[in-house]
Amino acid sequence: MTFEQARKTIGQLQTASHLELPVKPEEIPIDIAKIIPFALPLEDNTRTAAIVKALRLIFNFSQLPDSYFVTVQIALPHNPNELKEKLPSPYFDLPPEKIDLPSTPKHYMQNLGTCFFANQKMKANSKA
Repeated sequence: MTFEQARKTIGQLQTASHLELPVKPEEIPIDIAKIIPFALPLEDNTRTAAIVKALRLIFNFSQLPDSYFVTVQIALPHNPNELKEKLPSPYFDLPPEKIDLPSTPKHYMQNLGTCFFANQKMKANSKA
């Protein structure tokens, strides 16, 4: 048996021992729900990849169903004037634009050359 065949067989055995993921998180057996280190349904989508990886240790599924996520969407009005809250005035305070850097090193101030390792090495080589 080759390594790839053994790996495939082990993967199939592991998958066969896993349970099918229930359609709703409430249907997960209580004994399994107790050992899962996160609350379901998920409110914070930033950790989805880690949670999917953990769930795949126990369950078989190709994609996490939408029922495993809390959807907190506020319906927007058709007319923007009907929005409940106005944006705060500091929301649009942008920082001042920065000046452009010179396009080539020769346009930098002469004393900046000592800050760059390559320039110091070149000077040392030219003195030798």
